Amino acid sequence: MTRSRSIQLCLGLIATACTDTTLAPDARLVPSFAMDAGKHHTVVVNPNANGTATASTIQQGIDMVEPGGKVQVKPGTYAEALVINKGLTLEGIGDGSEPVIVAPPGAPTIAVQVATTAPVTIRTLTVQYGGLDGIRGDGLVDLTVERVTVTAVNPPLGANVLVSVFNNPPTTGRARLVVRESDLDGSTAFANSATPPFSQTFGIGTRGVVDAVIEGNTIRRAGGACINIQTELSGEVHADILNNDLDECYPLGRAGALTVGPRGTLPAPLDPFTATGTVNIVGNTIRNTLGSCLTTAGINYEAFAGRIEHNRILGVVQSCASATTRVLPAGIWVGSFRGATPASVTVRFNDIEGNAHAGLRIAPNITTPIDASCNWWGSASGPTATAWPSGTGDTIVVEAGAATPAFTPFAKAPNDDGCGSTWSAPVNLGPAINTDSSDMNPSLSPDELSLYFTTTRVGGQGAADIWVSHRTSPGAPWQAPVNLGAVINSPSGDGVPTLSTDGHRLFFFSNRPGGQGLNDVYVSYRADTHDDFAWGAPVNLGAQVNTAANEAGPEFVDAAVSGTASLLFNRGQTAVSTAPYDLYSVPLGADGLPTAAPTPIVELNTPQSDFGPELSDDGLELFFVSGRPGTLGGNDLWRTTRVTTVSAWAPAENLGAPVNTALNDRHPSLSGDGRTLIFASTRIGGFGSDDLWMTTRRVR
Repeated sequence: MTRSRSIQLCLGLIATACTDTTLAPDARLVPSFAMDAGKHHTVVVNPNANGTATASTIQQGIDMVEPGGKVQVKPGTYAEALVINKGLTLEGIGDGSEPVIVAPPGAPTIAVQVATTAPVTIRTLTVQYGGLDGIRGDGLVDLTVERVTVTAVNPPLGANVLVSVFNNPPTTGRARLVVRESDLDGSTAFANSATPPFSQTFGIGTRGVVDAVIEGNTIRRAGGACINIQTELSGEVHADILNNDLDECYPLGRAGALTVGPRGTLPAPLDPFTATGTVNIVGNTIRNTLGSCLTTAGINYEAFAGRIEHNRILGVVQSCASATTRVLPAGIWVGSFRGATPASVTVRFNDIEGNAHAGLRIAPNITTPIDASCNWWGSASGPTATAWPSGTGDTIVVEAGAATPAFTPFAKAPNDDGCGSTWSAPVNLGPAINTDSSDMNPSLSPDELSLYFTTTRVGGQGAADIWVSHRTSPGAPWQAPVNLGAVINSPSGDGVPTLSTDGHRLFFFSNRPGGQGLNDVYVSYRADTHDDFAWGAPVNLGAQVNTAANEAGPEFVDAAVSGTASLLFNRGQTAVSTAPYDLYSVPLGADGLPTAAPTPIVELNTPQSDFGPELSDDGLELFFVSGRPGTLGGNDLWRTTRVTTVSAWAPAENLGAPVNTALNDRHPSLSGDGRTLIFASTRIGGFGSDDLWMTTRRVR
């Protein structure tokens, strides 16, 4: 399925008309139309309006707009601090040649304060401020920051943060922070020592009960950690820190460039520490280009569970780096001196090179070996380690009382997984998803916050039903699944769900009465993409797709891939025949129904069954299930590629171990970035006959 990682926000865009006729050429401007007197669903801010535009200051626009509306700001410099006290979208508009700059005078405590529990999105603005905090929300806020530039100007002494959300216990719920594709500059000059003191300006920070996604940002010249995920003694945090570029991080407290764990000012040792959470650090690049002695660690992972994978920690720790009461010098530090609950984390597929003291250092409280395999240590001979005397790469240091990590096999070159397989050892999705029944046919939603799947568990409408589980962020735990209800599910069997890219259509198979044959493919439509119980009555795709045979395994292909939306599916077997399944493709119209007869994908079909197609975002990589020669046993997952979206597929390759086993491995679902694969398997170690499992890889 083609995926989009962008978060879709439903915002009211119809609003009161603007009187500034100069705005018409602006391509991004959403014009307003009169609805209710005095209500503005879209407000335009023009600093040169002299009272003729809807608003002349941003704060005036915020005050005028209806909750859930949009404030669009024309280029210019706005000398004001902002308080956002309602849900809205605040965005700069124009052709991109001139910025929208928020530059409050003096030294305000907060330049842009979010003071509402309703969703707030801030995008394409520049914030230049001389006070303590740039963009900040406190309590149960829901804040998204996209393509924003935040720069501290002569920041004062003391701790401050460029972008932050704090939701400290006791709290009645979870806050949310998303920061994407933004440029953050703390303006801290190069520093090798904490004296003379300088501003402790953190880049992005969360504290307390917060779900965070921090993705694709560039952070420079911070006087604290470039990214800082903190908790108090209690609470729960979930964060995905993905594909960020960190450099010139000069942490005044020497804690690290990227820190995860208890707040630094908590007592040592911590007593009692009950905070929990999952923090994934994936795909980031961390450097120390100017060679500061203050960066004691590239990643300081003191507590919680998660993954440290696919990162590049390059020359971060210098020989002059010194120990602190929280962390010892290391490219990656795992564990705690302060009595925090031992971290449970994998350290895999990273490039760890050029770090003095240690590339990886394990704290005394980590008494269970962590998985540190498949890393590049700067040498084809592997890491320098007591347990590996022939290695010459970055050093692995195990503190007294700690367990030695499992670091073999290791990569033989940068950006090389080095494990004999591109894919990591699969992990069971756990009891939140899997039961003692069959749980299979997973399908991630485009935003990866919903997981649709087929299950035979108790509580369904028929023999097999479609259920869905949600999570608050890509790194958060999956919640208890719910049945999609009697509109989608029938007393018969219903399964193999797949969403259209826009989330409006659900394709699935069913053997309910009224079909063309055995299993047929159906499609249902919903107007609200956030309502899993708003699906309309399913429509059979008709005789062009469905026959007297079994049709199943639908996979939606967006028009962006090859110019026309289409559906991949498999067909085979009838009531009187055991003919193998083959893969087919059929073009779709705007209503989700076929516009022509399907065609077989001849270069992939074999005399054995080939089914369950799953296409990458760009349409150049296809996963499917096959029992062809070369399987490890039962059905296996296979992969093929093509040069262009109109090229023929190359010969398929078996994904091999550890993804495939001697049992059945099938039903792949690929994440938008192509790095995560969820699939069903009957392998040993599950909860039922079929369970859902997850595997990851460094790159495609």
